[in-house]
Amino acid sequence: MPAQSKIKAAKPQDNGDRLGREDWILAAWESMGGGSLDNVKVNILAKKLGVTRGSFYWHFKSRQELIDALLDRWFAILGLREATQGALTETDDPKEQLWLIFSRVIRNINAGQSVALRLYAAKDGKLRRRIEDEDKRRLIHYAERFERMGHKQERALELGRIYMAVVVSEYLRNGARSRQERLDAARQIHETLISL
Repeated sequence: MPAQSKIKAAKPQDNGDRLGREDWILAAWESMGGGSLDNVKVNILAKKLGVTRGSFYWHFKSRQELIDALLDRWFAILGLREATQGALTETDDPKEQLWLIFSRVIRNINAGQSVALRLYAAKDGKLRRRIEDEDKRRLIHYAERFERMGHKQERALELGRIYMAVVVSEYLRNGARSRQERLDAARQIHETLISL
């Protein structure tokens, strides 16, 4: 049963196949690609999709629920858990495991969604806590890879923090470049960091 809201949910009024929840999430994701959540508003998205606001409330209780869904999508694309499992099965080399994670981020996010979510988290405590929890998991993963390279725990944690900062800021530095240029630049930075 679709989520209910204070606004009476109505069936979507589109001119083709009925829009689903994922259509709204994808439209919001694309709108957020410019690096801001300012365009992730029900009226703007409804106009973009050519439907009424009622279509939105058929699938979501609120804009916040849509933002939560965007965060879930972001975490799934970053896919630390899935990517970690893939990296661990593809290679035993901790250096290459780190690279597989870094390159996955670049291959799967080619717009400013990460920037938008991190900026929005400054004014949304719930979102900030979710991102901080995910960042802690990522840091542990990075530090474990550096420990496997032979670094002591404290140094591995320090290098993990640096590596994560580089991954998180990659789009800010190189987002205007082609994906291949971004991958090439990231590989150079990766090689520098794993040689420290």
